[in-house]
Amino acid sequence: MSERHAIVVGSQCISLPSQPLTFLPGRASDLFDVLVDPDLGACDPAASTLLIDPTTSEMVAAVQRSVASASESDAALLVALIGHGHVPEFGPADQLFFLTKDASVPPTSHAGYHIAQNLIDSLRLDGSAGVTGVLLIIDTCYGGVGAAEVMNGLQTIAASADISLEIAGATFDQVAIDGCFSNSLVELLRSGHQAPIEHFSVRDTSNWAAQICTAQEEPVHLAFARGRLLPMGDPGLWIAKNKKYNQQPGGLLGGMQELAISSTFYAPTTALEDVVEAADSGGCVLIVGTSGSGKTTLFSALAAPEKAPGIIPQSFLNAAAFCSKSSTVETLCDVLVAQLSNSHSFLLSSASYQDARSETEYALESTFLARVLGPLLDSVEQDPATPPVRIAIDAVNLLAPSDLTEVLSTVIDNQARLNDSSLTVILSTTAEADLVTNFPALRVVYSRDPTSDEIAVYLRSRGLPSKLVAAVTEAMGQCSWMQLSLLADELLRREAAALRAVRSLDEMYELMLADLTSNDALAKAAVEVMAVGTKSASVPSDIARRAVEVVLEQSVTLAAWRSVLAKCGSLIVRRSAGTEGEQIGLLHDSLSAFLIASMDEATVHSAFLATASIGAEPGLARDYWEVSLIEHLWGAGAYHEALAAVRESLTQRPGDNLPKLRRWITRAGSVLGEFDTEMIELQTAVANQYGMAGAVDMAVTELSELLERLSAEYGAHDEMTFSTRYSISHWLIELGHFEEAMHWLKALLRDQTVFYDPKSGEVLVTKFAIATARLGVGDSGARDDLVELIAEFPEGSEDNLNGLRWLSAAKNNEAYARAQSGDLKGALSTFRELLGDQLELGLSASDRDVMLTRNNIAQMYQDLGQLDLSLAENRLLVADRTDALGERDPDTLVSLNNLAASYFLLGHFGTARQQFWTLYQTKLEVFGPRRQSTHYTLENLISCINKDRTTAVTELRALRSAISELPLSASCCLEFVDAAQSKGLDSGILQ
Repeated sequence: MSERHAIVVGSQCISLPSQPLTFLPGRASDLFDVLVDPDLGACDPAASTLLIDPTTSEMVAAVQRSVASASESDAALLVALIGHGHVPEFGPADQLFFLTKDASVPPTSHAGYHIAQNLIDSLRLDGSAGVTGVLLIIDTCYGGVGAAEVMNGLQTIAASADISLEIAGATFDQVAIDGCFSNSLVELLRSGHQAPIEHFSVRDTSNWAAQICTAQEEPVHLAFARGRLLPMGDPGLWIAKNKKYNQQPGGLLGGMQELAISSTFYAPTTALEDVVEAADSGGCVLIVGTSGSGKTTLFSALAAPEKAPGIIPQSFLNAAAFCSKSSTVETLCDVLVAQLSNSHSFLLSSASYQDARSETEYALESTFLARVLGPLLDSVEQDPATPPVRIAIDAVNLLAPSDLTEVLSTVIDNQARLNDSSLTVILSTTAEADLVTNFPALRVVYSRDPTSDEIAVYLRSRGLPSKLVAAVTEAMGQCSWMQLSLLADELLRREAAALRAVRSLDEMYELMLADLTSNDALAKAAVEVMAVGTKSASVPSDIARRAVEVVLEQSVTLAAWRSVLAKCGSLIVRRSAGTEGEQIGLLHDSLSAFLIASMDEATVHSAFLATASIGAEPGLARDYWEVSLIEHLWGAGAYHEALAAVRESLTQRPGDNLPKLRRWITRAGSVLGEFDTEMIELQTAVANQYGMAGAVDMAVTELSELLERLSAEYGAHDEMTFSTRYSISHWLIELGHFEEAMHWLKALLRDQTVFYDPKSGEVLVTKFAIATARLGVGDSGARDDLVELIAEFPEGSEDNLNGLRWLSAAKNNEAYARAQSGDLKGALSTFRELLGDQLELGLSASDRDVMLTRNNIAQMYQDLGQLDLSLAENRLLVADRTDALGERDPDTLVSLNNLAASYFLLGHFGTARQQFWTLYQTKLEVFGPRRQSTHYTLENLISCINKDRTTAVTELRALRSAISELPLSASCCLEFVDAAQSKGLDSGILQ
């Protein structure tokens, strides 16, 4: 979908010797260079053509070749014509010829390029089925005449071939002066613009040219897709990237297209002034309004001061996040931290905030406090001279109740500190959520519907004629900002009379959707897929297209897909339109709700799941499935699979996992009931998270409460009851309460032997746990009992091998206990004994557990300072694990990490850097960029870079984007800053 080809033609005309175009051929060459620049126009240089002073036949042949090439490659085609234009005085009206080198004046079909006819013939004759769009730029006199003629002529072809069309003419029916249009275009594309625009569209460049080329008539802009004129154009048919898009102050706009989209036509209101005033000092401000009343647009404007000069100070917001129905505290924190990491002081305070707390305290602290609010408060309190800091979260009412309570309770609990600081938290919610009543301590600003004066100002800003503005304002009455925005879009392309009966947002949706989907099954399926897919995240365009194919049970070409997205117009949001990274979604949650109310949602969820195989590849697809898989499973009715995926998605930090688990316990309980097996698994996972955080007593308490409920429901001898009793024993052992654990385990064993075979796996597990507890109290006979248990099973059987592993685990625990007590030599000796026992008892040298023991031996060598021995063992382990398990197996990756660490500790920083770099690239492919394991390797790599002064600047640049996009630790970011600055490179994460 990202393929782009270009053909740029610049030509003098021999028949006009007194009218040479002095800006040619330079202007054509400059535009071509911009279009094939991978950082700007991104057109394929090998498939693009620069044509200077061609004859008519040469130009016809070149355009035909370009069309054929674009069709074969499923590419968009950019055609730019710079030169003389001529409208013959006689013959059919409104014909525009591009005067080639050999053109006559007046031109003929053989001595001049009739733009409309020749381009139509090229598309018709050479086949345009694969062309995903045509963008035509005409910088000639009378260019608008040609644009209109081409649009009229190509609509028939485009409608049948699903080609989106966009055309710009330097003027309409007057002369163009000195190539000003193409000159302004080249200058804009080369320099970029501070406006929050990711890609420059034809419309953007036409508006820019109108401001620059004041000596000539304004440019003409036309766009068309699937039988519909597009006043705003097709975002997928952009001319070039905005090189300044990712250089916005504070790092806000570059990463959040919502801001640009929501505030494009913003007209300042009194509510905006009220918010700015309320947020001038520390505290919390709550923006309240009905759905569609402009809260998100107001939020977006706060991050774009140029939308309201004199009202919004520069860099007013430091970070902003926009909620959807499946946003969580964790995802909000990811977004906010990524933006706040632009500040050196935030990185420092994040590191010191974590250092000041115990591991258990930090692990169990609420996510919003630990990752965002706590470090921010510390930062502004430690330095009173710090400029005001403001963060904003839009539509908090869309959060799950537990997440909403966490955010608001955290704010309220710290209200006194906020009021005394320069930190302001801005939240928005619908009036229906009634947060004002529940949290009366918050300062409230009401976002209301527009007044008649504000309606008029807004409609004029959209370019509507004054008479129409006056008529609409008089007839409109009360409406929401959302309704007004959609109304303006419709007025730009249809008669006002068709909209007179529209009095509500739902009526507006009904009208627009009926017009969009009438006799167009593809458009109907597209908006329904987006309604379901964007409940959890913006959908990668290719995933949405594949889901639509499943719904329709037919293939959808890229050209058809691009044209239907263009046709959807203002009803959808498109990020990185027309690229491989395009993501799409509906305009507003209210539109999703409107669509879902009348469709079979489960069928669409199932269609998404049918495309899930593409999620295995790194990139946007994988990112989407990591966020959305659970929602699609749940929506398709695969409840148990969804809850299993919840458990698989847990991270290393219990403080993040506990809210997620409790959220799903609440949500799933109403569907599956409290005692469903997966529900029991979730409740057990809650206890395990407490245990993993070091709060083992809380784990035992949670499990004891669960056991009480299970016993009351199923009795003491149910399988789930047995499992919970065993889990309590496990955590009692972790607490060091061995005697109490043995009491529980012996009672469990007694009950199990009534219901299970004495040699069953369940009984054996309990027996081994008893032996482990006996080892904990110093019972030397426990190991012999374990050996006897193993001997009861045939050698090589599954139970026999499991027994050997359990025996290994017991010895392993003994070795770990010695290591934790500081007896490293004793631990090394025990691990060596274990290795001998494993081999003697029949485990092969390539067995995972045997290699794990070797890994532990290497670790003991390292901890004892015997680094050469550790390095040698890690080298052997890398080779053996690669042979036995494969190069991408998690255990192999652990050994690769340990080998790199050995080189680092020995001071071989260059070798360590190379090892960590290779490992990092592998983990990106295997796990993706957001897994904790990948983060750890990246942090290790940055530590090496900071030590190794031979690091190439190109490596630092490659890492810079990863650092700025991922929620890495503050200390890691600071190390990168040091490394980058040592090379004289802007770190990209500092203000």
